[in-house]
Amino acid sequence: MKNLPKEKIDELFDDEDATRESILIGLYKIAYPDEWDSIKSVDGFPIISKETNLYICNRFIHWDHKNCPHLFAGGMWLNNGFKDEPGIPDWKVKPAPVTLKKVA
Repeated sequence: MKNLPKEKIDELFDDEDATRESILIGLYKIAYPDEWDSIKSVDGFPIISKETNLYICNRFIHWDHKNCPHLFAGGMWLNNGFKDEPGIPDWKVKPAPVTLKKVA
């Protein structure tokens, strides 16, 4: 399991140059800090606690209302974000398995 500090989450949303995509990718980079550039695909979704998931989802909803009011608020997270399961500590993420890019 990896740390997913609330402060790092807030930094992604508070960046004045942030986009929905950059925030989502930033969250995945926290979950896969060492192998991000080598990943071809994530097989499933990383797992977080319900509290952490609700916090991130609410941040996306508020961010979307402010920056993309014409889009479904929170839709990026609901469609592409992490899932929650019991037993995962708050502010931790359990990465899903990945397929790595083939090295030529």
